Amino acid sequence: MHKFADNFERLANLDKLSVNPGLNLFEAIGGIYESLERLYQWDLQKLREDPALNGKPDEYLANLVMCTKHGRPIMHARDRIGLSIDYWRARRLTPPTNERSKELASTHDQYWSMLVVCAPLKGAGQPVRVSDKWLSMDVGKVGGPEDLEPGPVLDWLQPDNTILEPSDAEKTEAAANNLLPSPKLPEVTFLAVFDPPLHVPVSVFEMVHQRVGTLPTPDFMILPTLDSLLLPVESDKKPGVSDPAEPRIITRVRKVDVLEPGAARDRNFSTTTHSNRLIIYSPQTVYGKTLTELPFSHPEQLIGILPLLRQYAFLSSLMRNSFGQDSKPQPSAPGNSSFEITMATTALQEDYQGLMSVDNSSDGEGKVDAKIAVSFAAFPQPSLTVVFPFRDSTATVSMVIEENGHVHVTSQNVLDENNSVAPNGQPRRPEQLGKALEMFEDIGRWVEFIRTRWSR
Repeated sequence: MHKFADNFERLANLDKLSVNPGLNLFEAIGGIYESLERLYQWDLQKLREDPALNGKPDEYLANLVMCTKHGRPIMHARDRIGLSIDYWRARRLTPPTNERSKELASTHDQYWSMLVVCAPLKGAGQPVRVSDKWLSMDVGKVGGPEDLEPGPVLDWLQPDNTILEPSDAEKTEAAANNLLPSPKLPEVTFLAVFDPPLHVPVSVFEMVHQRVGTLPTPDFMILPTLDSLLLPVESDKKPGVSDPAEPRIITRVRKVDVLEPGAARDRNFSTTTHSNRLIIYSPQTVYGKTLTELPFSHPEQLIGILPLLRQYAFLSSLMRNSFGQDSKPQPSAPGNSSFEITMATTALQEDYQGLMSVDNSSDGEGKVDAKIAVSFAAFPQPSLTVVFPFRDSTATVSMVIEENGHVHVTSQNVLDENNSVAPNGQPRRPEQLGKALEMFEDIGRWVEFIRTRWSR
């Protein structure tokens, strides 16, 4: 009923705003869809022509376009009426392999999208334009000397303004005042609604609004930190740690399913118990805000902010999967999703040795097989340093989460002369550590992959 009510309200709102006979907002949104669908198909074709992607299934290419190119427009999908622009999804690098898994993924995998709707025009915003000519039919054009990227660039167009003739009521009112009724622009604007809402630093929040030519509404409230939006501070914290800007330590004890090397995907699982500690501390406090909706005048503006949105969508997913209190990690296989968690937050600024010197057990959870320490900083970009037991020593991997959710490994001591070549003869490279984290979207599973696959 909730989805039905949302759909009904959305349709009613468009119908109400289309009160002028010359303004059809359903046609306006449909025109944006037609332009973005041409762009989506153009992106797909470019990938199909890439020799490096030869033989990749269509589902893989579709995810690649959605999560690295210009997004995927969908109309009337996932029980929702209207246009959405998908720009991210869970498990984007592990697409379903059969019809059953495709059906499960379509209903259970999380998507990040922007729903395109219309709203009354407020302030100095740009009115809607009814057109399907936002992008040329060729989509791309040869880049000029001012274009930084080589190859074709998108050939965006600027449709003419939509001019509305005076309504009968306006004509009558003008005649009564001996005035000549004149055409006008619609008092309606396009609006992108974020689903789900996206937590970002204040600087990114302001940058996104700047790129679409709007000013964010002034906020006189005390702002939360970005980390407290990603991982809310528990209401039952110990006294003396009420300030969310203080350094935090979040501990989660969980069980992780591990697929033994060389085993079939549906069998030979073992379970290992992790004690994960996330240390959140930065010399410069990064405050956060939540993107919920964004007025825009041209779809090019939304396409332009997708790399930033993906950066923080991946960060949100990674934090939730690894340290969230109420969300399970992605199961390794059907029926193998056992996990247990305990969560505690403190504001003690301890060093790693102090954190790792505690007894190798957890309250009521039994023996801990591996202790993982993760330090997180949000400035200048989201960065993580992960420390975990590896072979007979300790591994340290430092990474930065960049635009488009790309994980860049800045330093690591996992690879040495003993394991720099895989058993199949292929060289191992540091960037593969980042790609593996992009695939697992979960620090615990990523650590176990390294411990079981890269130890030799």
